[in-house]
Amino acid sequence: MPGLMDFLEPFATGYLETKITGQEKRAEFIQKQNELADAKLAEIAKNRAIQLDNNEIEADRLEKIRAKEEEQLLKQHGDMNPAVLKYLQDQNYFYDKATWTAFSEGFKTESGGSDKWYQQEVVGSGGKSWQDMMADQLNKSFNKEDAKNAVDLPTNTKDLVMDFDVKDQPFSLLNPKALNPMAIIDYNKAKTELSKSETELTMLNFDEQNQEVIFNLDKKSKEVNNQLNSLAVQSKEYDLKTQPKKDLINMQIKQADLLTANINNASLRQKNTLTINQMQTNIERVEQTMSIAEQLQDINLQKAKLQVDNLKLEIQMNEIMTGSQPEINAKKIHGMQLDNAKKLVENETFGDQEKQILENIRLRNDKLLKDAKNYDEKTAADLRQQNLEIDLLQKKMDESPNVNMLSQGSIRQEAENAVGDAIGVPKSSDRFGTLQFNYETFNAPWIKNATSNAFDETSNLVQEYQNLIKTDSNFAGVDTKNININNIAKRLTAEKIKSQYEKDLSYAINMAQKEYIEKNKQNPTKEISTEINQAILNIFQNKKIEESRDILQDYKIKNQDFFRTKDDGKSSDSYYTPAMNNLIFQLGQGTYSKENDILKVGN
Repeated sequence: MPGLMDFLEPFATGYLETKITGQEKRAEFIQKQNELADAKLAEIAKNRAIQLDNNEIEADRLEKIRAKEEEQLLKQHGDMNPAVLKYLQDQNYFYDKATWTAFSEGFKTESGGSDKWYQQEVVGSGGKSWQDMMADQLNKSFNKEDAKNAVDLPTNTKDLVMDFDVKDQPFSLLNPKALNPMAIIDYNKAKTELSKSETELTMLNFDEQNQEVIFNLDKKSKEVNNQLNSLAVQSKEYDLKTQPKKDLINMQIKQADLLTANINNASLRQKNTLTINQMQTNIERVEQTMSIAEQLQDINLQKAKLQVDNLKLEIQMNEIMTGSQPEINAKKIHGMQLDNAKKLVENETFGDQEKQILENIRLRNDKLLKDAKNYDEKTAADLRQQNLEIDLLQKKMDESPNVNMLSQGSIRQEAENAVGDAIGVPKSSDRFGTLQFNYETFNAPWIKNATSNAFDETSNLVQEYQNLIKTDSNFAGVDTKNININNIAKRLTAEKIKSQYEKDLSYAINMAQKEYIEKNKQNPTKEISTEINQAILNIFQNKKIEESRDILQDYKIKNQDFFRTKDDGKSSDSYYTPAMNNLIFQLGQGTYSKENDILKVGN
């Protein structure tokens, strides 16, 4: 009987074979799995390497873009102060376009949208630009050796800790509002009012507080000082709301001319500084009433500003010449004064003050050149070059037509005298005892308005004539004194009076004729019309007034309120004075023709 094992053997053999086969297949599967895993890892590693390469390529690409943006930004703003540009670069403000935009956008917006906002004025700086203020702050952050000038600052400012809050200024330099034009206007206005009150107080009290100084002045200096005091008082009381701004500017020019004579008087140095400050304050008062365009176009305003600037520099020179290295500082200040003088010569607005300033520069340079051995040849050469520039400017001044420009104040005064007398305006004294024409007595607003317009037109026309005398060869040899202001003012006024006179007379005649028809129920005869018209003309001319009124009454013309008055009512009293009637007559006779605006040479 076969055993159990014999019976199971075939089954066992098959099982083992199957098991072995399965193991082999599993081993094969695992092997393949491992191979696949290795391949996957290899693929991942490969992809990672590719990604890293791509990242590096992208980083290089982005860096090239950034570097290009930085390069373009630095080029775009290459007109910025070199020291400030370097500082901003070191602080990574130019890193890329996005970084620069984030920093500069606020400044650009506050300054009115200008990409060159760093060239704009800072609130409270007195006209200095943002970049100049930054350069000043950078200079102050280094020692004197390193800060000879802004361009020579150390090359590395990365670690420089800066405080951009500037004393007496409302905004930090890093605050975009520091460039806001409205903030500048408000600040300057407030500062002007404060400065004005402080300056006036100290200046007008100087003579009283320094009586010995004033007593010891020579006769000429005392006369100049008195004139300066008088102009200072007039400037203080000047009302720009009711008075022409040109006249206030001319007062400052007059003060500048006078002050030049006393500017180097050591005992008056403090007062001279106060006077200059007041002049500057008055100029700022005028500027606040003008647009930027008006300021740039006003030659007299520019002249006054340049004169004040030169006077401030003259005061500085008194200290420089007694200090260390006067040749270096004098050369710098003289350069600024010469630039101002060049502008005045170009505008043909120079005068005795500029000639005196040039002489002062030459005298100082000649004194410095005597010590030329004590300093380098370049400095000596620069001083000699300045003297050559003075020679050239003096030559241009001598060759320029010697035209003494009439001031707006003198023009208006002469015009007012001519007109006031011509139309018979009564005079009365003001609180200072000065006689003034009293237009209010006419009780007719249009007369005052008409004459005021005539004054303005006279000033403008005289200015046109002055420009022609300066520039037009046809006027060679003609002096501004030949401008017949009397003729101009009377002609322009006569034209305005005549125009209104004709309107009023026509109105009165038509009204009288109409009333005659209404009251008499018939048209007037030719003879009656003539008699009525003559009676009205007599009233206008202030002739036979009572007789003329009786004639109108006889014809039942009772409404004789021909003349418009201040209260919009009517009056029977004519405000056409005999002088006005005579003025109109003379105009008709050609007495005030335009040909007489400029008197013949020799008259």
